[in-house]
Amino acid sequence: MWLSWEANRTWDLDSSQSSAVRTQLGQWQGWLQREQMRPFATWLQTIRQRLREGPELSPAEVTRWRETLTQWWLPIARHLSPSLIQLAKTLTPAQIEAMRNRFEDANERWRRDVHPPSARARAARREERWNERTSWLFGELNAQQRELIRLHVRDVASFDALIEAQRLERQRRISLALAALPTNEAQFSEMLAGIWLADAENADAARQLALANDAIAARLFAAASPTQRASLDRRLGNWIEDLNLLAARAAKSS
Repeated sequence: MWLSWEANRTWDLDSSQSSAVRTQLGQWQGWLQREQMRPFATWLQTIRQRLREGPELSPAEVTRWRETLTQWWLPIARHLSPSLIQLAKTLTPAQIEAMRNRFEDANERWRRDVHPPSARARAARREERWNERTSWLFGELNAQQRELIRLHVRDVASFDALIEAQRLERQRRISLALAALPTNEAQFSEMLAGIWLADAENADAARQLALANDAIAARLFAAASPTQRASLDRRLGNWIEDLNLLAARAAKSS
């Protein structure tokens, strides 16, 4: 429902396009449940067991898990690409312009709420978001974890320009890939597969930032109390249960 709503809002789809989107999303969801959710649940269970057994988590392990998540996107992108190309070919110039305007509006809200112009305000907002997300996994944070987050936010402040550049670059890639249709479907597919990857100019800096985030994740886990680790274990268990349930429903319906 959210993806259908987002597609309609981004491109201002007509009734025929909206109907096609709903049909394609239903088919994609069925495929995702049948083919992807059980393997993903198994992978999460492996991580859950690793966190239970120890030894302490290393940044390199977090990096491997993050890179595995990136690889999960590739088969999804390949499966989505033909349907998205089919939809994209029906978009009018006015609808593509509506998308660009939507990007600008979203960027304005992002700069206001997430990435404000003031370096001090950006740091405060980023620290707040890190605390919120970490608390969602662990429960109430301890003083050591809050200090680790504060220092991490300070240390990665030099990447602020990179974060905005990557956001704008993704939007530029989408616009270029749409403009290349209907004659260049390969460019669209390549764009979709690499949508979360940094462009060549920023690849090294993006990797440095990702590694810094991997390292703080390992440190936050090392600083977690037994109660916090139990909270994270329950969170992982709930995800695994949900994924297996959806996979079972899809298998039964087919």
